[in-house]
Amino acid sequence: MANIDLRTATGAAPLKETFSDADRLNLYEYPGWIFKAVSGAGLKATLKTYFDTLYGSGDGTVTAVTGGTGLSSTEGTTPAISHDAHTGHVTGATDLTIENGVVTVAMLADATIGNLISFGPGGVSALVATGTNGQVLTSNGPGSAPTMSAATAGTVTAVTGGTGLSSTGGTTPAVSHDSHTGEVTGSTALTITAKAVTLAKMDDISQGSIIVGGAADAPTALDAKTTTQILVGDGTDLKSVALSNDVTMANTGAVTLANKAVTLAKMDDIATASLMGRSTAATGVPEVLSKATVKTLLGFIESVEGDTTPQLGGDLEYNENNQVFDSTLTSSGTAAGDIITVTFGESVIFGDVCYPNATDNEWKKALGTNAATTTPAMGMALETKADGAAGKLLLRGTVRDDTIFSGSGAGDTVYLSDATAGDVVYAAPDTTGDIVQILGFGIAANYIFFDPDNTSIEVA
Repeated sequence: MANIDLRTATGAAPLKETFSDADRLNLYEYPGWIFKAVSGAGLKATLKTYFDTLYGSGDGTVTAVTGGTGLSSTEGTTPAISHDAHTGHVTGATDLTIENGVVTVAMLADATIGNLISFGPGGVSALVATGTNGQVLTSNGPGSAPTMSAATAGTVTAVTGGTGLSSTGGTTPAVSHDSHTGEVTGSTALTITAKAVTLAKMDDISQGSIIVGGAADAPTALDAKTTTQILVGDGTDLKSVALSNDVTMANTGAVTLANKAVTLAKMDDIATASLMGRSTAATGVPEVLSKATVKTLLGFIESVEGDTTPQLGGDLEYNENNQVFDSTLTSSGTAAGDIITVTFGESVIFGDVCYPNATDNEWKKALGTNAATTTPAMGMALETKADGAAGKLLLRGTVRDDTIFSGSGAGDTVYLSDATAGDVVYAAPDTTGDIVQILGFGIAANYIFFDPDNTSIEVA
């Protein structure tokens, strides 16, 4: 093969618009600078691999398509964007429809004042021009638009009244109201029928309000829901006010009376000589207590004879009155008079006459035979007591015992016995050395008045 000058050949080579897989392209391979040829298919494959690293695989599949507001999109090898369906005044996706009843006067195009919209042939809208003063709209028959024309004189032969209307014809036709019935009566001056206005027909008022007569007797809504307030009339109006002074009220209706608010004047009347308190068992309402009930509650007695342990808080003054001893004792073994409590130095029983023993500082039974040790008798034992026991001793008073004093009689002198210690006798002792001491006198059978005389006489 003859040598080819590449510089000359490439410059004179004809232009080829396409590059097929079978075409070859000569080049020097690096390293080594070996002269070789590359096929068209190999060149395209090499370039594709290189460009894929820069821009992706380039297999022809769209992976993301974004639709704007009101548009929907699909992806893949055949992506698409389409309109969503319209809503509101106009509906449809591509074939749009204006909805009935949505076109307002404001949406209409401006026109000359006084023009009317009519529909001509084919239903196409057209404007009817404004007429002159006094003209009326006149129909030109089917298929033609109406026009404005001068009114023609004539006689109205018939006027039809609608529901609730009456009419008359002639040259002066008239239409009048019929009389209304039902909840409203009358023809022109209308009257609401009594009891026809129900709560549902009334205007709304605020919750917690009531309707009252206001200024000029006009109905007025009064706010009556303020907490803890009540409605009170003042002679002219009705007001919502709070309780005050002695009484308060909660919003539950519970009323509270203030402490110390009930004065004596506010309390109910009670009978004279009565007290307020309570005698009924358990806690409860106060009661009016009589004098007798109060005495029972407090343990008072009508007289000291009912108190077995009376005590004085101070000196008792007679004030020219008397101390009365009971002379009608009700049972044997009883006494009434001046009594003290002492310690006995030997066993005693009721009625034993005793003397004070200075050595032992005790009381022992007296005997009218030895003035040095057993007299004078100064008291009478009123209880059965053992040696060393404390008991009651009568110093002066009335005594009853149906056994010990059975021999007594009214006016009998009572003496200290000279035979038995502690006994009494009704005749004066007469044995030499005996002690004669008067102890009292008889009141009646079984009764004596014990009043020992501290002076005594020794029988010679």
